[in-house]
Amino acid sequence: MNLTTKFSAIFNLFLIPLLATTLLFAGCNKDKDKVSEIKGMDFGEKITNLSELTSISSIVKLPKNFEGKKVTVKGIIASVCPSSGCNLFLGDGADQIKVDLKENGFNVPPGQNAGHIAFVSGTVRVNGDQFKIVGTGVKILEKND
Repeated sequence: MNLTTKFSAIFNLFLIPLLATTLLFAGCNKDKDKVSEIKGMDFGEKITNLSELTSISSIVKLPKNFEGKKVTVKGIIASVCPSSGCNLFLGDGADQIKVDLKENGFNVPPGQNAGHIAFVSGTVRVNGDQFKIVGTGVKILEKND
């Protein structure tokens, strides 16, 4: 048996199955974008995918570019309506945006969760120089996430 034949036998016997197994398991981590794997509280429609997050700052800077578009944002809850939890303000360190939950008939716990990280999905609504996200779903992460 010459060297080329030995190499070919080793390649076929060990390396091809190893490569196939590696490729099979490489796809297992592609679901890291799924919010369902993140611990937290869900309100409204469940947010299921984070593959296309929109930055809060980009909406604040050019809200008319997002008018009527469905977005998912991530930020820190600055405040929640203290009486009914019908809206909240979400910030990214530089900017904040109002999230209206009342229009879609759900709320979050009133006056709680300031400082928590949250994901919000909804549609951007612009009225003159005022704008907001009309929320369809909120996921508030546990404080230690």
